[in-house]
Amino acid sequence: MYSIARTGLEGAHMTIVNFGTMPEATKYALDAYVERGQCPGHFVTAVLENNLFEAVNRADEGNLAALVDIVKYVYNKLPSDCWGSREKVERWLSDFTGEINYR
Repeated sequence: MYSIARTGLEGAHMTIVNFGTMPEATKYALDAYVERGQCPGHFVTAVLENNLFEAVNRADEGNLAALVDIVKYVYNKLPSDCWGSREKVERWLSDFTGEINYR
């Protein structure tokens, strides 16, 4: 659980982020959502939809403790067109399923 920022010779800023506190099942759910359009559970869906209140309410102890790292993973590793709002999540899933409403 660390974040290191350093400046290169040219002044470029680079950040190294470790997502080690994220539960493996959560990482699997996020990756399956992105790669195969697998509909995630309620907690991961809330994270993807940028719904903090629902994410906190749905999180188990491990996901709640790792919520900051989970959000960093989504922000830094997932395509921006697959998260951020309910509409983006619905659109992403519909590209795989052909259905508009996933709930």
